[in-house]
This record gives sequence, C-alpha cells and structure tokens, in this order.
Amino acid sequence: MKPEKFYSIRKKLKLTQAEIAEDLGLTERTIRHYEAGDREISLSIEKLLRYVAKERGFDIISDEI
Repeated sequence: MKPEKFYSIRKKLKLTQAEIAEDLGLTERTIRHYEAGDREISLSIEKLLRYVAKERGFDIISDEI
C-alpha cells in the first residue's frame, strides 16, 4: 500500500494518527512513518486496516489499495 492511500483511508475513517495507531496496535510514530513513506506498510497492516475500516462501516475494495 502506498503512503498516500493509507493517509486517504485514515482520513475517510475520520481518525487521527493516534486513533488509527491504537486500532492497529501500533504507535503514533509508526503511523507518521507510514504516511511519510519512511516505512513500508506490510500486508498484515493492510489486512488490519481493512478490518478496522469494515468495523467502522467503510468497505475497502482491492482497487482502492
């Protein structure tokens, strides 16, 4: 997943970096690194993000990621 897509999904979910970090079991610092492109976003984090989005009523389709 590209950093821009991660950011876009977080914004669509109306979550702060701290909130998405908590939902994903990560630190806010890690989220900042993901969104800046300093760290690669793993497949497991993509799957967790899909789960979090679905739980919040937002279905992420494969083309979006």
